[in-house]
Amino acid sequence: MKKLTAIVLAVITVLCVFAACGKNGGTKNKPEEETLTFEDYEYVLLEDGSAKIVKYNATESVDELTIPDTIENASVTVIGESAFEGCKLIRKVNLPMSVVTIEKKAFASSSAGFVFNTSGNALKAIEDEAFKDCTNLVQFDIRGVETIGKDAFAGCTALQVFTIRSDVQLSNDSFTDANNFKVVTHEECKNLVKFAKDNGHEVQIF
Repeated sequence: MKKLTAIVLAVITVLCVFAACGKNGGTKNKPEEETLTFEDYEYVLLEDGSAKIVKYNATESVDELTIPDTIENASVTVIGESAFEGCKLIRKVNLPMSVVTIEKKAFASSSAGFVFNTSGNALKAIEDEAFKDCTNLVQFDIRGVETIGKDAFAGCTALQVFTIRSDVQLSNDSFTDANNFKVVTHEECKNLVKFAKDNGHEVQIF
């Protein structure tokens, strides 16, 4: 009986060890990011020490929202997925000059009517559906970007002016069901000019 009890205990011990390993996943699992708060923003710190805004919690409308370049000394490099999605309290949005990525659905279905990022050239990517169904969006003006994702501006039925200062390759996939807007860019941005002319958009060179 004692021998049987010892065997049972040994088996339980082994099972517990395996269960613990499975739960902790060894040392490879990335620790959960801590969500912090600054004014109306929730954010997380990234591995490089910069900040990603993950949620906007304002309760009052803001005619002109300037998203900060830094939060608690951390540079804001990412506007996180769905951070402003569905927000009906914003009209004009000034993006931080430090922002590198605007993630998927970051401003989707929000009330943003004017979006600007004209004082910096850090922006690299506007991901899929980032401004999808922003039906109030009239003007979008950025200094530069390298990639614009699928349906990034889909459903932007009020869009009138799209200003961009880098020769990013645009696709109709980015503007599904959007308004027939005017493209404003530099003369050397050949890809943009070609996109505009090929798709019946007015072109303004500056």
